[in-house]
Amino acid sequence: MPLLEREITWGDASEETVSIGDDFFFTLAGVKEKLGGLDFNLVNELCSDPGHVWNFWYAENMTLWEKMLSYMQSRGVRLIRLSFPYTNLDTIAEELAAYEALLDLTLEYKMLVIAHITCKFWAGWNCSDTPNFLVPDGKNLNGDGVDTFDKWMNRLLPIIATYNNIVAVNCDNELDLHAGAQNYTAADVTTYLAYFTGLVKSLTPHLTTHNLADHTGHADIQAAVLPLIDIPSFDTYETPANIITEVTALLASLGVTSNWWCSEVGVAWDQNLVTPQHYDAAFKAGATTALGCASLSYADDTWSYFDTSGNPKSNLIRIMSYLQSLQKIGNLIT
Repeated sequence: MPLLEREITWGDASEETVSIGDDFFFTLAGVKEKLGGLDFNLVNELCSDPGHVWNFWYAENMTLWEKMLSYMQSRGVRLIRLSFPYTNLDTIAEELAAYEALLDLTLEYKMLVIAHITCKFWAGWNCSDTPNFLVPDGKNLNGDGVDTFDKWMNRLLPIIATYNNIVAVNCDNELDLHAGAQNYTAADVTTYLAYFTGLVKSLTPHLTTHNLADHTGHADIQAAVLPLIDIPSFDTYETPANIITEVTALLASLGVTSNWWCSEVGVAWDQNLVTPQHYDAAFKAGATTALGCASLSYADDTWSYFDTSGNPKSNLIRIMSYLQSLQKIGNLIT
């Protein structure tokens, strides 16, 4: 039995049957494939207000999204991971319109989406405060006090539920690595992630995942996360050779005998160093997806696969030239 099977109606009214098997492979219109794509980890700082970097809904930013999604569609990309930040807009109607505008573009360009929602990097965040930790600089959109994680999720997840090209919700980010002075425990993570995934299950029809770090993560937290998600997911910032050896060893140490999703393929946050061989190595190590970490922060040119006009950089063009071949079952770079 597949973990997920659904008929998706795309923006041009065409329909496609998509399923995810219990081996975590996608089958698209009857064809089983590995899927390579991009993880849009941060969104559009180019046109941001001072102190507020998440304004993806601005018209100039939506134009960039259209260019990037159009390019990816033209190169055979079918899967992206997409961040859903808190918008800090003034009304629920504005918040709804912002999220829907971006999601509508994913339907137009026939993208399957892993919805990525993370609070880990919020100022003062601690998962031991589940579920009522405050949104930093949050608004009083519900009329009953400053937004909390719970209030925001009860608005965002029903929106996400209506888009059936969203196949999974990625519940937070690398909780096995503390950020800064964070000191939460595996027990704290269990409480937080059980609540988060429970909300996803109660409010959406989508699968759940959480991207763990590689061997640098805390093993006790990794072990706490895995039973709480539908699909195991790991990030890798290794050489191609080490992806095969070290990630394989990590999976074995955690008792992961299945395939897995690779949510971030990167090299020292310099996308110019990522090669088709990194994708290939992830697939060889049992990943059924491999997503290049494509932060759109233009504060550092090395972080993005696209330039500030939304055009693909030369390294992305090189990677994409291999993608359609790599996605076929049995095809690997020799």
